[in-house]
Amino acid sequence: MFRLAWKRQGHTLDEFVFIAPFGIWGSLVGLTLNILCLIAQFYIAVFPQNAQSNAEGFFQAYLAAPIVLLMYILWKILKRSPFMRPSTIGLETGRRLLDTSQFIEEERAERMSWPIWKRFYYKLC
Repeated sequence: MFRLAWKRQGHTLDEFVFIAPFGIWGSLVGLTLNILCLIAQFYIAVFPQNAQSNAEGFFQAYLAAPIVLLMYILWKILKRSPFMRPSTIGLETGRRLLDTSQFIEEERAERMSWPIWKRFYYKLC
């Protein structure tokens, strides 16, 4: 949501001091892997190996997802926190007033002096 709000409010990626090597795609891969883990955990809870399937065993194996969902719903109800639109998220609140453009240029110049293997490693990690 942050990157979408950043883009909608007219900012560019050049303003970041650090950019994740895999960007938004890395976040999507992480989300996909988490969802796959929940699906696998659900499957194992419904069809347990070497055990008889019953409600108690199901909830012991798959308790995390309902608890997290319940806590999220309770938080939204009790705190009445609205879902924010990307165009209205406050990106400037609490932001330090630094000249990041100079810092970014210095860092890029330093990286260009690195050997190729180090630049390649930095891109991957």
